This record gives sequence, C-alpha cells and structure tokens, in this order.
Amino acid sequence: MLKIASFVVLMLFSIGTAEVIADGNEASRAINIVKVEIYYYGWHVETRSALTPSMVRSIYWSKTVIRDESEVQRFVRWLRLGEMKKMGMKSDRDVRVVIDLFDKKGQRLTYCATIFEIFSEDGEWVKMVDDNFKSKFTF
Repeated sequence: MLKIASFVVLMLFSIGTAEVIADGNEASRAINIVKVEIYYYGWHVETRSALTPSMVRSIYWSKTVIRDESEVQRFVRWLRLGEMKKMGMKSDRDVRVVIDLFDKKGQRLTYCATIFEIFSEDGEWVKMVDDNFKSKFTF
C-alpha cells in the first residue's frame, strides 16, 4: 500500500500540482498546498525539556514563508513525504523544525522534525532525516 501511495504522490507532482498525502487514513485526503511556513529553532541547542511544535512556533530562531506557487511545489516535492512510513509512535519528541503547509482554504497540515526524523503532527508517519535535510534550515 505504501508503494502505491508513493506512486500516487509522484504522479500528482508530475502534473504540476503540489499535493501531498495528508494523514494516511483509509480515505487519504489530498490538499492543494499554496503556502508553507517553516519555523526553525536550532539543531544542537540544549534545552531543559523537549520542545513542542507550539513552543518552536513561539521561540523560533528563524521563520521562512513561501508563497510563490513554483517554490511551494518545489519545497513540497523536496520533502518527499510519500517516503514516510507508518510507525504508530506518539511519544514526546524534541522538535526543532515545524513545517506548516496551508491549502487554499487556510487549513494547516503540520510536519515536525527532530535531529533524527521528520514526522506528521500526530506522530504516526515518520521518515529519517539526513545531513542534507538539516543543512536546508541552517544559515
């Protein structure tokens, strides 16, 4: 099923729309992404406790907003969200990057990243990150 979902995501990109599989439910909803907001706190900053997505949104070091349609599409393709695997883990994670994807109606779809992985807001869909991923958010 995951291979089919990945193929569907790739096909959606090939026709020029920035669509992603949102939540992995049986009736996965596709969302037209028109804006991206990225909040970055810092990969190697020590904190007293794990950061949550809402904490990162309020104390971020840098925030990037992408509104240009072609840039939004490029960024969503670069994330390769179709490679995420269902893990069913909902443990607390030390979030360092929050990526909010918005559709035309303003509905938000959130992905978060730690130094090791990117995951869906509910924590069930996960993909490991590499140095290339981390370097995109470090200036």
